[in-house]
Amino acid sequence: MTQPPVPGVREALRVINNFDKTLRKQFTKDFKDAVQPMVRAAQKNVPSEAPLSGMRRNWKGQPLWRGGSTERKQIGTKIETRKASRKITARSIMYETVGVVSVVAGGGKASNGVSRGRNIAIYDMAGRGNKPRTVQGMTLINKLNQEHGKASRAMWPAAEETLNDVTQNCRPIVDRAVADANRALRSAAARGGI
Repeated sequence: MTQPPVPGVREALRVINNFDKTLRKQFTKDFKDAVQPMVRAAQKNVPSEAPLSGMRRNWKGQPLWRGGSTERKQIGTKIETRKASRKITARSIMYETVGVVSVVAGGGKASNGVSRGRNIAIYDMAGRGNKPRTVQGMTLINKLNQEHGKASRAMWPAAEETLNDVTQNCRPIVDRAVADANRALRSAAARGGI
């Protein structure tokens, strides 16, 4: 009996994971490499000096802004394939959602319990959500808006700027995943393993 071809990349990655976990891990690495233009663009959008003078002051024992190179190093990628089914929107229904590739700042907590990446999160998104509860919060948002534009100041502009490049980088990876999965299924079927 002939094995039907794998219909999409999500199923392809599932098949590959069953046959060769090392190859599946390589696809994850390739996807991370494919979104590097977005990471570099987001890093470029982070100012080298503290966006506001008060960000140089200590907050919970350390400065909120250490210098642009430290903040830029906090921006990286995170791939979460389990979120794929929960992240479907009306616009993405026409596309196959494999997972969520996030360009993220920091993550985790430092030894003193302060969130890493909080400085970039504040710079990037202050003023985007709820209204500030304090006069100081409103002042921070107004100053950031005047000097650096409205939120998102780093991540979203990077995503818009590099969307075509990242899409072009991901297409061959997806095609290779489907081809490898179909090859694995044909090989298993020929051996009588399916």
